[in-house]
Amino acid sequence: MFVCPECGYSAAGPGFCTEHGIPLSSSEDALLGTTVGSYRIARLIGQGGMGRVYLGVQPNIHSRVAVKVLSAESVQTTTLVERFFAEARAVNVIRHENIVNVLDLASLPDGRPYIVMEHLEGAPLSGVIGTYGALPLGFAVNLSSEVLAALGAAHSHGIVHRDLKPDNVFVTAGGHAKVLDFGIAKLKPELSAISGETRTGALMGTPQYMSPEQALGQPVDLRSDIYSVGVILYEALTGRRPFDGNTLYDLLKQHVEMAPPPPRMVRGDIPPSLEAVVLRALEKDPARRFQSARELYQALSQCAPFLPPESFAVVGFEGIHSATLRSSSNTGPSQPTGPGPTMPGYSSTVSGAPITAPPVKKGNGLLIGAVVVGAVLLIGAVGAVGIFSVVAARPKTKAAPSASAPPSAVASAPVEVPTAQEKNVAGSYVIEMSRMPAGVGSYRGSVEITTKSTNFYALDWSIVKNPPYSGIAIQRGNVLGVGWGQGSAYGVAVYAIEGGKLTGKWAASSTGDLLGREVLEGPPNLDGSYEITDAWSPIGNQGYSGKVIIKPRGELFDVTWRSGTSLQQGVGLRKGDTFVVGFGGRGAGVVLYDAQADGKLVGRWSIVGEPTPQAGLETLAPKKP
Repeated sequence: MFVCPECGYSAAGPGFCTEHGIPLSSSEDALLGTTVGSYRIARLIGQGGMGRVYLGVQPNIHSRVAVKVLSAESVQTTTLVERFFAEARAVNVIRHENIVNVLDLASLPDGRPYIVMEHLEGAPLSGVIGTYGALPLGFAVNLSSEVLAALGAAHSHGIVHRDLKPDNVFVTAGGHAKVLDFGIAKLKPELSAISGETRTGALMGTPQYMSPEQALGQPVDLRSDIYSVGVILYEALTGRRPFDGNTLYDLLKQHVEMAPPPPRMVRGDIPPSLEAVVLRALEKDPARRFQSARELYQALSQCAPFLPPESFAVVGFEGIHSATLRSSSNTGPSQPTGPGPTMPGYSSTVSGAPITAPPVKKGNGLLIGAVVVGAVLLIGAVGAVGIFSVVAARPKTKAAPSASAPPSAVASAPVEVPTAQEKNVAGSYVIEMSRMPAGVGSYRGSVEITTKSTNFYALDWSIVKNPPYSGIAIQRGNVLGVGWGQGSAYGVAVYAIEGGKLTGKWAASSTGDLLGREVLEGPPNLDGSYEITDAWSPIGNQGYSGKVIIKPRGELFDVTWRSGTSLQQGVGLRKGDTFVVGFGGRGAGVVLYDAQADGKLVGRWSIVGEPTPQAGLETLAPKKP
């Protein structure tokens, strides 16, 4: 079966989705491409011990959900099935904005139960910490406050989570925390069909985040969740967990007996008052901890006014294929420092909501978060499509981090890379010949090329039975290098190859008529690591530095930019001494056209992140008057 990962459209053989124009993915998963309830299953987005989570798309209105399906093995265990249903009932009873919203609960024809939930866009907190290490102080406090808001609601209904960890705290595109996975929650009797309580001595949860009483297999109450929040907050503030052992026994023994290293020994800019809150949450004796989520929230709220305002900015991830992290102020995100196209919702909005620092609410009361979208058991596998910005992104380290920006070249006016003044290629074209990668099909249509500035063009494809595509192109001699996309951000870079030196110009769908410049120095064979020795970005009128990794893959090249904390991915094609790279989000690609004497443009093209190292073909012929 071949399935479109965006909408679940399926076909018996390889090809392209007629709606999205992207290659169909091969899969042996029997659920992909089928309809569950009113949703078509598009792709697997997460899995855990009890089952799998899929992206579901409503075919008519294209709304997206997460569909969690219990595994066939788990169905054989009555307790797991009961917990699966109890989880759905618990989430539905709590109905809090910081907890997933369950839309439906039913069973597949083969008897496996499934839950339909709102779909998350963002990244798990474990991924955010894994990228940055220690997080900005205010951001860590705000996330923890929103986790406590969710717990306060759960505890008020007699529900104890029992498995809080960064994998189960999802950071949305707006920078808000969403608590996931109530799969092993301790429920009050009326919510659970499981007979009796979990027996004393049973070890349930994740050892790195267990309370001492949970590690000992003793009965737990809401204060066990408070301890887990303390571990998460410690890790978010310092980039490391308070306890790590070589064996399970050593780890649990530390939770039970050992005092955690004071956070200020790991990170010196943590205020003493905030350190005191963390250490009280990590008290061994539940009676010495905060006695409720509200009490811990209030203690964090009292610390917030003394934190630097800029430390409340959001951090996170961008894109399915790339992650671009930028500097920002407390009033909103700034522009990137390297060749990064504007993704959907880039500089001002994500899904229609402004990207701003999460609010800091002083005094009593729980912090109100954004509307919850999520999936239970979604353990760090959902790709983020929103954009986050970051202030003072700290390196991943166990030492006390410092807030230092990446080194940048001095910003200056762009210097044009010399290019031959070739014949202007603007005009109307028909697609005379085409071939998909691997020769799996062809397509028909037309292309309009319009001039933006000297040797810089805009392109618009009209493909029969497909949505429109757009692109931007930079001309160098007889080569027209194009970056393109369909409903997503895209960009193009065109380099002149001089041994191990690449001198290039680049533009993105966000840069208007302005071009950036970039000089790379490294191996002479387009294979390896290249230093960005001189660069200028029209976004923010500033220089930048970093590395570019180029890896040949058949006739294609995988290209990755790393500038400070930013990451951008692309795909490249070469002709002679010209190297063309297209970069951007999902569905972005590259075309390298060779301008012929008869006015035709003969091209090769590919899509960023494609698994097969083959290019498609496309020949454009000028339309006859």
